[in-house]
Amino acid sequence: MAGIRPKLAARTFDDMLPDEIDGFLRQTYRNLATGIHTGSEQGDWIAGFKGPANLAKRLSAERKLFFESPDAWMDYNREFGNGSLNGTVLSTLERGARAVEAMQLLGTNPRAMLNGWLDDLAVKARDEGRTADATLLSQQKERMLRLYDHAMRNPRPIENEKTAAFFASLRSFQRFKLGGAAISSIPDLSSTAAMARHNGIGALESLSWHLGQLFPDGAGRKAAMREANIGWDYMAQSLQTRFGAEDGVPGALAKTVDTFSRLTALPWWTQNLKDASTLMLLHNTAEKAGLEHAALPRRMQTTLRRFGIEQPEWDAIRQVVQKAPDGNRYIFAGDIADLPDSAVAHLGPNPDKARADLQKKYSTYIFDNVQEGMSEETASIRDLLAGEGKAGEWGSEARRSIMQFKQFPASFMARSVMREWSRDGVDVSGMAKLIAGTTLFGYLSMSAKDMLRGKEPFNPANPEGYDAGQYSKNVMRALVQGGGLGIYGDFLLGEVSRTGLGALGSMLGPSFGMANDLTNALIVKPREAALAGKLSAGRFAADAFQAAKSNAPFINLFWTRTALDYGVLYSLQETLNPGYLARYEQNTQKSTGQQFLLSPSRDHLQTFGR
Repeated sequence: MAGIRPKLAARTFDDMLPDEIDGFLRQTYRNLATGIHTGSEQGDWIAGFKGPANLAKRLSAERKLFFESPDAWMDYNREFGNGSLNGTVLSTLERGARAVEAMQLLGTNPRAMLNGWLDDLAVKARDEGRTADATLLSQQKERMLRLYDHAMRNPRPIENEKTAAFFASLRSFQRFKLGGAAISSIPDLSSTAAMARHNGIGALESLSWHLGQLFPDGAGRKAAMREANIGWDYMAQSLQTRFGAEDGVPGALAKTVDTFSRLTALPWWTQNLKDASTLMLLHNTAEKAGLEHAALPRRMQTTLRRFGIEQPEWDAIRQVVQKAPDGNRYIFAGDIADLPDSAVAHLGPNPDKARADLQKKYSTYIFDNVQEGMSEETASIRDLLAGEGKAGEWGSEARRSIMQFKQFPASFMARSVMREWSRDGVDVSGMAKLIAGTTLFGYLSMSAKDMLRGKEPFNPANPEGYDAGQYSKNVMRALVQGGGLGIYGDFLLGEVSRTGLGALGSMLGPSFGMANDLTNALIVKPREAALAGKLSAGRFAADAFQAAKSNAPFINLFWTRTALDYGVLYSLQETLNPGYLARYEQNTQKSTGQQFLLSPSRDHLQTFGR
């Protein structure tokens, strides 16, 4: 409170008695620290309203913080916020957009309206004698409301704010283990190609679009992106686009994690691939505008129908093809608003509503397919991983910690694998292509990581160079890296997952993995060594150093780790535990059959002139 009160204008405390100010600031801090302010509906009190009149009164009476000046707010945000003006502005706009959309669909009190609808449906089913339907609706109501909260990014109800803040900080700290996340994401090129296949786009064309977008070719491409209203969310989002977000993280930690996430290059990779997918789909609809709906590729017809785009809608959409500054033809969602009344007359008596509905269908078609190609989580996946508990409940926090970083495998299975399994019947060819593609790009990711560690990459064309176990293990590593086996491959291999975690970290979550590392290094191994009469200060220090190296922030960035290993860390490890590097090389050779391009035990000292 001492940090903010001098920066606030006097009108912040209008209508308050002097002894109420501290309580108001404490409650405001609680809302900020636990993430209540980040929801589209600001707090539990909104959800409990039954009438719009009361809601309007509460909203008009909502307390706000008024700063003395823009500089005062900037100083406060630098110290306690995320430190990014762009991020703050854009996240505010995003929350506002979600709230407006919900109110357009469900009225001024969306959650209460949804709750009332569900109750009314259950009563109607019971009155009509459909007891089973009524029971099912009653059982599913809480889940439906949770799905709404996830879709709106509303914060969880709070049981204990200190416990919630502790676990949120702990999970946020685990993001420092994702230094190689961009290299691990190379298989995204395959999952986006699989999405493109369901829109009548070939794999090579998809690859061309996505690789080309990594290095946009001049002002024309950027102008096309502006026309499509894409490319802005890179400024506001970081690792949370792929690995979830945490509420209630202290400002300093949040800023440090945000800086680290940008250094990983994952936001750059993710955003460029999303931009490429968007432009590719917009171009694809323009290229196929000359075809009737029934003449479109069968899978594209199925995909369009999922968003209510049949022949009448397609006839209107394909009238807005335009050539963009990059030389390509596109159908931009914004241009649908300029269609003449005659172009949408067949869609309903109200042309304004017809245009708005059509624009929403087409935008949703593009947006959902982009997210599907990138295996981004949905509200149902977030609910599956987060469960029912409140923030600060030990069971709920343990579950969230166990499920941390499982968003990608869960989303990949639910969106990419299940699409081939059930969307248009069982697509054996599609499933085979998906697994083969992700395995191929998983191999490229695995090889890049091996070379960054100084290892010789696995050569699948030379099976004679490996025994049967080594060869199969390397193939399984490629499957895991690509997502072909997802999280389950980690249990089979006991190796590392796409996020760089070991099997225990993948199964029980990185927080429990870190606790296990530290417990083994500081308690279990010293106790075992003492019982065997082999305890020494050097061995204890070596085990502690290894545990610290596995969990320390910033040292595992893919573009700095090799230099750190060969320049500093290997020397320290060898000093603390003589013979460690030779044993490390031998274990690698025995496990995978790989040699080292640069031997840690023989070459690292000479390489850096020691």
